[in-house]
Amino acid sequence: MNNVMKKIAAVAMAFTVLGTGAAVTKTISPKTSNSITAYAIGGDQNYAKYEKPKSTYNYGRSVGQRAGGGIYWIQAMMNRAFRNNNNFTALDVDGQYGPKTEDAVRRFQRSYNNSFRYYNGGDGSYLAEDGIFGPKTYAATQRMGYTAGK
Repeated sequence: MNNVMKKIAAVAMAFTVLGTGAAVTKTISPKTSNSITAYAIGGDQNYAKYEKPKSTYNYGRSVGQRAGGGIYWIQAMMNRAFRNNNNFTALDVDGQYGPKTEDAVRRFQRSYNNSFRYYNGGDGSYLAEDGIFGPKTYAATQRMGYTAGK
């Protein structure tokens, strides 16, 4: 079993080196066989290499900020935030604020409202689940530790 885990870890490392990323989980339950699951995580997760969004702007399809520097950061940060979520399809980091980016931001806002606002100094206020990456959503990402970037 130890050799199998080493081989899977090597494959996961290869995915990471290639920029794809990987996740490996190991579950051992009583009275059942061991199970190992590995899955690839697509998308660029290195949000730190991109220009941060302007903290006072609203980014989104409905507000006029549909393309540009800060959107690369938003997309890569969303990929990073949801990297271990099997129900999340990684975003293409293309700088275009399309429906997939909007949906990812909406999911982030919902997740924050459901749990993250209680941690990391959250002020207890809810984020509008509107898919617009505005000042409050930006502040929530900062409180959660997503502070790197140019």
